[in-house]
Amino acid sequence: MNKSRFFALFTVLTWATNSAVVKSLLGEIPNMQALFLGSAVAFVYLLAVNLKSGIFQTMKSA
Repeated sequence: MNKSRFFALFTVLTWATNSAVVKSLLGEIPNMQALFLGSAVAFVYLLAVNLKSGIFQTMKSA
């Protein structure tokens, strides 16, 4: 499996489970806190992908 397919599959699985986890948390924590946690997880994941792919270095040199 090439790298792009791995990242695409991992992103789809992460995004799909993210909504299910946040929905299950809605009974436990307030809505805004659940929204924040879901967004924070997505941000951290996308930041890690961007750091790994080197996009920040490309932006820095431009």
